[in-house]
Amino acid sequence: SPTAWPLPDSRLTNSSVLSTIGVDIKSSKNDNPLFPTRGYNLSINFEETNGIPQILSNLSVLKSDDPSFYKGLITFASYLSLGNNKNTIIAQKFKVGYLQAYYGESRDIPSARKFFGGGSNSIRGWRSLELGPVQVFNNQLDSLVNNSYIYSGGNMLLEGSTELRQRFLENFGISIFLDYGNAFEGYSNVSLNQIAVTSGIGFRYYTAIAPFRIDFGFKAYDPYDNTPFFRRKLFDVMEFHFGIGEAFW
Repeated sequence: SPTAWPLPDSRLTNSSVLSTIGVDIKSSKNDNPLFPTRGYNLSINFEETNGIPQILSNLSVLKSDDPSFYKGLITFASYLSLGNNKNTIIAQKFKVGYLQAYYGESRDIPSARKFFGGGSNSIRGWRSLELGPVQVFNNQLDSLVNNSYIYSGGNMLLEGSTELRQRFLENFGISIFLDYGNAFEGYSNVSLNQIAVTSGIGFRYYTAIAPFRIDFGFKAYDPYDNTPFFRRKLFDVMEFHFGIGEAFW
């Protein structure tokens, strides 16, 4: 499996200042912010970057060669109680994101502004920033790691999760989850065989402020490694994450 690494493109050696304008819209309709048993949460984020510098550049006020782009992200989560005591919950999340350059080249957008998968609030069989399009190192940077590949950020994100949450003894809980998704270069690059899948189990301790959790995620399907699951070493297929709050609300 390739080593996780933010894309070391020319932006590592060139400094630039981004001008970003964004809006974040949220709608929340659930019965409990710490342990929702019914309802939904919806978040819509949209941002535009470098539009103002581009206008000023067209007016010859300043010179800007940086790409201008917009980026949108929609996250939807729903909750359903399986019993009258509201201690057994099915929670689901779906997230989709898209980034498009309208001036300049998409490849010149800094990797930090693109989409990645993996991490404690994402696809939990992988570490943060570890899922995305795979690209090859050039010779100059190949000596930085033991591997000739990196994960670069994508222009499109598809991600989902399904959790069975069980709360018991008031303050304790357990979660069985399935995460799936990846980041892609674009919508035309989306394919089922590139969808990473994680299955796992997590443990919760609920406080008045937020739940504390530990999750163990296992790579049920790894699009970057064809080695059968049971022939791989435990720590090659497992990641564990500590977190505050549920993986999604």
